[in-house]
Amino acid sequence: NLSRKEQRAIKEMGKKKQILKDLKQNASIIIKPADKGGGVVIMDNEAYINEIRRQLQDTTTYQKLNKNPTVEIKIKYENFLQEGLENEILDKNELNSMCQNVSP
Repeated sequence: NLSRKEQRAIKEMGKKKQILKDLKQNASIIIKPADKGGGVVIMDNEAYINEIRRQLQDTTTYQKLNKNPTVEIKIKYENFLQEGLENEILDKNELNSMCQNVSP
């Protein structure tokens, strides 16, 4: 049998889960992990988009690219890992685990 304190904690957890579920279904807000501290940030969707735009306009941090470099970077990464295998720095399992989550 659970103590009253444990029963109350379980009930509160259920309430919190329902609140989070309701929040996630609200299209006017966005829920994201905080950059620091391991917390959660809940923002108005429009304010979030405005903040993204503001940050992307900062040309000291971001630069507009003429084309998507992802495929070229992936090829260089895989070639680099292949060299590691050929030079016996990596074994086949390490190579496979480092390549399996790479997508263009």
